[in-house]
Amino acid sequence: MVSAVADVMSGRSVEDERIECKGKLPGPDKARQLAGAANSAMGEEIIWIIGLNEDSRAIQPLDTSLDLADWWAQMVSRFNDAVVPEMTSTYVETGYGRVLGLHFETDRSPYLVKTTGGNSELEVPWREGTRTRSAKRHELLRLLLPTVGLPTITILDANLSYFRSGRASLTGNVDLFFEHLGPDLAFLPIHQASIAVLGENRQVHAITEVNLPYKSRELKGSRGIEFRHDGIYCTGPGRLHLDFDSRELNCPPEFEQFDELALNIEFAVVGHGKKASARTTLARTDVTWEGPEVTAEFTMSS
Repeated sequence: MVSAVADVMSGRSVEDERIECKGKLPGPDKARQLAGAANSAMGEEIIWIIGLNEDSRAIQPLDTSLDLADWWAQMVSRFNDAVVPEMTSTYVETGYGRVLGLHFETDRSPYLVKTTGGNSELEVPWREGTRTRSAKRHELLRLLLPTVGLPTITILDANLSYFRSGRASLTGNVDLFFEHLGPDLAFLPIHQASIAVLGENRQVHAITEVNLPYKSRELKGSRGIEFRHDGIYCTGPGRLHLDFDSRELNCPPEFEQFDELALNIEFAVVGHGKKASARTTLARTDVTWEGPEVTAEFTMSS
């Protein structure tokens, strides 16, 4: 949460379907938004950061006179049969000020809310980006099917080499830690994995497919991870080393001019509507020129 506040204050957006920044506690009319986010989260956690205004990049003073229990009771009253995402709250001190973090578990979906019209009706909302709408049929069916837990991925180390001589190429490697505690196997197909290289202002400059089964090796001690030619099998926590490359990039960016690059890796998970992802920052460590050829090296920042 502290890093999310720092990102917002630096001008970067952190809001998505699972993270919301709000200047103050929303009114009961936002119960529909919460229900939609909880339904589309498919069992993953949701975090609301209260007191953080993303538009103005400012910390807003929290209203200490407002009783959090009373506020939550009003939100609960909008849900059908009081089936709501389980909430925990904590106040967090950041370098910019104090914020309130609300953490919601979403493992009791589907969540239904009472409509605000004249008739007493119920709706299954669905959050899509920054928009809340009614769930579609295929989404309702997905909520009723058993789901596979989404592994959490941490990038432990990463390196990137950039070479340009007319066209450009990228090669690199990442050490990943997968945290998968669900009872079922999670399968991450390699043909649906990708690594994006982002430059200044988080602009995507290159996307490279992870498609190197013969260059990948299982790290010692990775009992929960198995890599095969078609994908990654997760049965528990474990580490994995992946190599990747992207040859002959058209319209090559001049990566040697960047002090930092961001590396974003995503894996689709069979049986889950969300992607497992992780991001890290790479710092430029070396640049060499040999005539028209340029090579730049980037390493994960400590």
